[in-house]
Amino acid sequence: MDVHLTLFNQPYKIDHVTTNLMSGRKGRITRTHRHPVFHFIYITEGRGEFEINGSVSQAEPGYLYIIHPNEWHAFSGSEEEPLCDLESTFLLLDACGQPAVLNYFDVIEQGRHVVLPPALRGAPLVVPPEYRPLLVEGFERIIDAKTSFFSKEYLSVLLLELLARSEEIIMRMNGPELAQPSHSLDSVHTTASRLKSCLHNCLDKPVTLRELADTVHLTPNYLCRLFKEYLGETPMSYLQRIRLQEARRLLTHTDLPIAAISEKLCYEEPSYFARLFRKRYGISPTEYRRARWSSSDNRLI
Repeated sequence: MDVHLTLFNQPYKIDHVTTNLMSGRKGRITRTHRHPVFHFIYITEGRGEFEINGSVSQAEPGYLYIIHPNEWHAFSGSEEEPLCDLESTFLLLDACGQPAVLNYFDVIEQGRHVVLPPALRGAPLVVPPEYRPLLVEGFERIIDAKTSFFSKEYLSVLLLELLARSEEIIMRMNGPELAQPSHSLDSVHTTASRLKSCLHNCLDKPVTLRELADTVHLTPNYLCRLFKEYLGETPMSYLQRIRLQEARRLLTHTDLPIAAISEKLCYEEPSYFARLFRKRYGISPTEYRRARWSSSDNRLI
């Protein structure tokens, strides 16, 4: 029986590739390359140099490297102090059996409803000494099961345990404020309400999803999920909807040219604005204005 995870409302099969204890690693270990696998690499002894997506760090004992699918990476070990590391490699396969390109930190944020410090994503994790035995044991349990010829499914279960241990260490490393979900129902309501107010203030201003996320101190991905759960649509879809509502008001109650209304609502091309308007309301802005101005009832429909 395959072992699956449900992430972002999609099922993924866990495909354990290999887990090993590597020792005596000197010089250039790999050329710069990428592939659709996850690598969890924990340095137990020695020194070396890791390059991940162009960022270089000096590997030391206690460092945990999390390399995501399709990230460029290369390793080398010191000639004087050869590297010794525990490493686990695995795939997450989607419903079509294709390798998924996911980020472990996004998975933690989605599952825990927290925002992790940005520094976690660009550097190795320096595991505190008190947590290192917990992590090492997770690797060793997989290695022991592999050498005892346990099934691949059982190895996948142990891999899940290793991921859970890593997640718990990350949460503990970043303080008690991350130990519990940061968004109760009340805080979700507060965040969504604050974001709605921000969006209503951006009708005539260009805004990006990243800028919106920064205003409420969330990642863009988590912000979209939170907002959609609360209102049933993404922040940018909501913004487009209220901009078009404002366009109806301006078409009805002002004589501004349609091109001016388009520009006022941050649509650079009037033709694009007209297409969006027709798609939502079934008629063009010109037809809408003509119908409203010819009617004696000026209430918005």
